[in-house]
Amino acid sequence: MSGSRGRDRDRGRDDQPHEPLNRGRRTADAEYVSSAAHKPNDPVGPISIALVAVTIASCVALALGAPLLLLAIPCACVVSLTGIGLHTLRRAREAEKLAAIRTDLIAILQHDLHHESEARQSAESRLAWRSRLGSLRRTRQGGTMLDPESGFLLEGWLTTAVESRIASGRRRLTPVAVVMLEALEYVQIDDPRDVDAGKIAELLQATVREADGTFRLDEGGYAVVLEDTDDMGALLVTKRFGEAVEAMAPGAVVRAGVACYPAHGMTAREVLDRADEALEQARRWRQHRIEVAPAER
Repeated sequence: MSGSRGRDRDRGRDDQPHEPLNRGRRTADAEYVSSAAHKPNDPVGPISIALVAVTIASCVALALGAPLLLLAIPCACVVSLTGIGLHTLRRAREAEKLAAIRTDLIAILQHDLHHESEARQSAESRLAWRSRLGSLRRTRQGGTMLDPESGFLLEGWLTTAVESRIASGRRRLTPVAVVMLEALEYVQIDDPRDVDAGKIAELLQATVREADGTFRLDEGGYAVVLEDTDDMGALLVTKRFGEAVEAMAPGAVVRAGVACYPAHGMTAREVLDRADEALEQARRWRQHRIEVAPAER
């Protein structure tokens, strides 16, 4: 169960739909390449050789005393060779254009193949996630999947959700942040009590995005999985949530631990362990405290 998107939140980005390429242009380019491939061989080469041979023979004949009338032959050959040169230049430009079109077609095909590969991987990830959900439902034998106080998913779903988000982040080259937190209010100096879970759920839903995941930990705390968010973005979100808690319940204290993929771990277990360790560090303080896990070396 995830919260609604905060209006003032400017982090992350929505998935952009794949924009279809210009199919008409692709078809026209393919037809041009096909027509160029079926053009007959150009006889310019042999004709040029023949004209050069005639020109040389005429010049030799003139040098040996042949009539000046033969001078018209090399002149005609020179004019013909000039025309052939212009024709060759035009064919060279057509060849360059053809090569550029072929390069564009190859790039388009590579783009389509990449998009199809991403779509296939995304479908496989969703299928794996649904299979895991079905397995969890069967193993729970009708038990509830939601925390009755907050309405969030129970901790048993957390690892699976983080694994799925990290797999998606690995394909898209985007980070995934995990925040583990607790909200306490002190009735007396040495008597901390959990803030009402329903109120915390409302504040979290108003802070995180719809795509983010919220979970209730077995020990009474909370976990938030933030897509496309690094540790600094998660820190800002947690600070905003702490301010909302303090405004709702003056004197309440929020302690949180932050870790993210890939800065603090490459697997879901590693990221969750780093976030849990950071929360333990934050618990050493009596006031508001957010600890970010140290980066892996």
